[in-house]
Amino acid sequence: MDPVQKVFLKDRQAKRLKAETWWDRHGLNSDGTEELKVLLGKAKIFVHSKPSILLKELIKISTNNGSQDIVFDFFAGSGTTAHAVMELNAEDGGNRQCISIQMPEVLDETSEAYKAGYRTIADITRARIDKVIAKLKTEHPDKTANLACAHFTLAPSNFKVW
Repeated sequence: MDPVQKVFLKDRQAKRLKAETWWDRHGLNSDGTEELKVLLGKAKIFVHSKPSILLKELIKISTNNGSQDIVFDFFAGSGTTAHAVMELNAEDGGNRQCISIQMPEVLDETSEAYKAGYRTIADITRARIDKVIAKLKTEHPDKTANLACAHFTLAPSNFKVW
């Protein structure tokens, strides 16, 4: 494994300290946070969300858009992976499906997300997916007629945490 130099955003904006990498061209976590803020129209709902452009690139190189690929996201968080799959399908006519799983982790009552009306991380995931579907149906009505999302809730569990 090659050594890696950590570069903070403040240093990165001031001057280039290292050569650009593939990862640098596909957004920063701050870009993902801003993207979610614009999409949901609220303050920082989810800090350090990945940018959908990064996930789109990873999905593009790891799937065949003509086949029935299924992208599985076990820790969905803010729903970036589902967002990326839906946008990529609209762009290239793909048939990828996405399964996003997010446990209903309760948000801290002092968080911006809680103040905005969300009670669990899963609520944020659902809200983002619903907003992306609405946005894509407006932008690409011919390509997204059948675009939909089914939401399922975890049944009672033996896990004491939930």
